[in-house]
Amino acid sequence: MENFMPNISDVELFSGLVKDIVSENPSAIVYGSLKEQFNARKAELNLTDNVVFKMLDLDAKQVKPILDGEAKRISLFTMIKLAYFLNTSLDEVLMLSLQDMSPSQISDIQLAKDAAYIMAHFDVGALTKIGFFKKGASVPELKTRIVDYFGLNNLYEYCDTPLVKAFSQTRRKNKSDLMREFWLSSAFHVFEIINNPYPYDRSALIRLIPSIRACTLNEKNGLTTVVKALYRLGITVIYQPTIKDLHLRGATLVVNDKPCIILSDYNNRYPTVWFALLHELCHVLSDLDLICEYQYHISDGNGDLLLLDEDRCDNFASDYFLNGDNHNMIAPYLDSPAIVQSYCKEWRVHPSLVYSIHCYSHPSDWKKYTSRIPKTDEMLKGLNAVCFSENPENEALPINKIIDLKRTVYV
Repeated sequence: MENFMPNISDVELFSGLVKDIVSENPSAIVYGSLKEQFNARKAELNLTDNVVFKMLDLDAKQVKPILDGEAKRISLFTMIKLAYFLNTSLDEVLMLSLQDMSPSQISDIQLAKDAAYIMAHFDVGALTKIGFFKKGASVPELKTRIVDYFGLNNLYEYCDTPLVKAFSQTRRKNKSDLMREFWLSSAFHVFEIINNPYPYDRSALIRLIPSIRACTLNEKNGLTTVVKALYRLGITVIYQPTIKDLHLRGATLVVNDKPCIILSDYNNRYPTVWFALLHELCHVLSDLDLICEYQYHISDGNGDLLLLDEDRCDNFASDYFLNGDNHNMIAPYLDSPAIVQSYCKEWRVHPSLVYSIHCYSHPSDWKKYTSRIPKTDEMLKGLNAVCFSENPENEALPINKIIDLKRTVYV
């Protein structure tokens, strides 16, 4: 579709709108208006209005407003008959009739075009549920929200972003795909704003990884400390809220040829965020070339067209925090918090990771040990740059909070 640019003439706007619905090769000469072509054809055949209308079985009260550009509703049946009379294509008849439209009618068509575009690329109902759109928002309000949130010059730039292009090439979109695309596009926009200046250093990442485990002991600032360190290695990590029913744990993107990681608060469990981080770092170390080719990989349990080995990265993260020998050693003492705490202090890992890893292999124990697994609220406070619901405090625009985080975290 053609991009709608502000401050253009009605003729230019009309031309852009018409190009979306008519073919590019008209079959006959286009007169200045439908009425002029009608009169020319009528004169050529030496006929009167009444004769034409009678032979075409048309009602003059319906046709004359169309010829004068005053019709509020146009019958397709009538337009087909006029096309036969004018010996031209239906496309040209439509173009000629549209040329006589008033600015307000052209505006209505633009509104319909905007609405169709929004419905095709956004799950309006789901985004309203999470508060991204206001309930009952008009099309102009939806359009403004999208443009402002993603920092676009116009609505139609949304499909021009590299991430949306990549997502569109690999998927036929259903409603879940539209929400995944939105989630990824939001993060992509954040990464572009952050614009990490440091080069990616794979060797330094390998050296850093053994130090990450101890940071899990600091529930409030440990994750932020790791994110700062990774940033200096050319790896940008952000937190973005998960979206209900999508099971989004994390994702790895490539932005400006550098790895970028999204962490979410799926299940609102402290150890899950750490697990997701190591899972995504495994993809960075092992699959970056393939992710770079496709631009993104989502870890949501559904897999994607990259067919990456998710079990390998899950096992990497699990063994990193609690290898099999240590798991077997501590399993008999899980009901003794003091003993678990002692072992975890020795292994320099947060106890909740022990309980979480155990519960993933023994799902029936989640309820039993849930009280020993903290929530994500404290750990994510220092990284919370994205709020999908509209918030008067920061207007829910990522750039407002990221400007602050660039002074404290992404430095």
